[in-house]
Amino acid sequence: MAAPNRYSTWIAWAKIVLPLIALAILSTLFLFSGRPDPESALPIYEGAAELAREQRLGSPRFAGTLEDGREILFAAESAAPVPDTTDRFTAEVVSARLVLAPGLEALIDAPAADIDMVRDEATLDGGVELMRTDGLRLSTETLTLGLSAFRAEAPSEVHAEAPGLTLDAGAMAVSEDEVIRFTGGVRVLYEPRP
Repeated sequence: MAAPNRYSTWIAWAKIVLPLIALAILSTLFLFSGRPDPESALPIYEGAAELAREQRLGSPRFAGTLEDGREILFAAESAAPVPDTTDRFTAEVVSARLVLAPGLEALIDAPAADIDMVRDEATLDGGVELMRTDGLRLSTETLTLGLSAFRAEAPSEVHAEAPGLTLDAGAMAVSEDEVIRFTGGVRVLYEPRP
């Protein structure tokens, strides 16, 4: 008769002894752990229940192209659907990048945005700052952008600065054929370069 295999015997004993050792360690941990101290417990985020109830995306990105092929990109810290709608979203701390022409882009920052897929537009709100890569800077309270066709509208006061130019107006509209109209008491200060 063959001698028993030492390895198989050791494995058979290990299957019994190791779980008993683990049980003894766990029992010791629970036996000497004592009562929990509420003062030293980890703090719980107070808004956790509210955050769990609402539908919200963290760091969403939306990219697309306009009808003429130019790229548009939106990014935000967070976004959530508008209650009782299926195609409207609100976003917080929004930045957008729009390619205007080869080598020319518009970078837009706003505290909030309302994106309406039915109306095919995004309304940036709360103090919008636009900076073009050619040096033009524009600020307004609200700016509505088209999501498929190039158009923009600022219904409130607009302030724009470019090298040698300062412009203030009551409102601004950019049509799909890229004609910019300033209305509502336009004031332009032009300083020609020497």
